[in-house]
Amino acid sequence: MKGKLLYVGDSKSLHNYLIIRGAHEDDAKYLLEVYNPEITKNFWFFKNKAFTLENEKKYLKRMRRSSVDKLWLILLRRKLGSDKVIGTIGLHEIDNRLKTARLGIIIWNKIFQHRGYGIKAITAILTHAFTELNIEKIYITVLAKNYGNNKFYQRIGFVKEGILRKEYLLGKKRLNMIRMSLLKTDWVKQSYEVPLRKIEKGEGND
Repeated sequence: MKGKLLYVGDSKSLHNYLIIRGAHEDDAKYLLEVYNPEITKNFWFFKNKAFTLENEKKYLKRMRRSSVDKLWLILLRRKLGSDKVIGTIGLHEIDNRLKTARLGIIIWNKIFQHRGYGIKAITAILTHAFTELNIEKIYITVLAKNYGNNKFYQRIGFVKEGILRKEYLLGKKRLNMIRMSLLKTDWVKQSYEVPLRKIEKGEGND
């Protein structure tokens, strides 16, 4: 696997190493292995999308070259050489003038959801964005009726900014979205950052 290594999480709390690294075209085959139709059907941007090796390579290449998007893979390592892709996380709509970006994350398999991996990955990216990318505000949009997601991001420190009326198209239904944001100053103030260490040179290269 290629891609710049970013962080490895505390394995003691998760019983696995959680690795965050940049996505590369060579990762297309790994993404095809984890795409879950039960999840993708709920996203309008996956509608009518053909999940082929060639399409995924083009997408990952576009992300890697983009000046307004950054995409990372979320991997679990139970032992050396056994890295497993479980999700993706990214910063999108990056505006270097306004110093803002939109956060997006998907854990593709339900067996890896609600186990703490998402919060570890988000914490790593928020830390990277606020401390190394000079981002001062990160925002997200979540379905208004997804109360669990709303509470999850509020626990991290995101604050509700308002309702986007009929913003999201799911099938034939238009649904309200809630926009939430987190400021760098709030992140520092609440000291939510969990212990993370940078991956040592050579670690994670299979």
